[in-house]
Amino acid sequence: MSNSAVNQSVFNSKDAIRIAKIAFAEAENDLYNKHLRGDFDDGDPNHPKYNNGYNYATMKFVNLFGYSQDGLLAKQY
Repeated sequence: MSNSAVNQSVFNSKDAIRIAKIAFAEAENDLYNKHLRGDFDDGDPNHPKYNNGYNYATMKFVNLFGYSQDGLLAKQY
């Protein structure tokens, strides 16, 4: 059997760290944009169903008494 382990210095190189930072930033941005659209995975701890209907990305409740937050507030005035 051959040893196919990769030396840690490969992962610690400046290029690898730079690429990892770029990839992480892209993934984080994609997830945030997905949340702004209200698209959450069921297992996502930021899902409004786990936060009493509050979407942290839009800073609004998904539903209040059957209305959108903006719709309910518009009916008050």
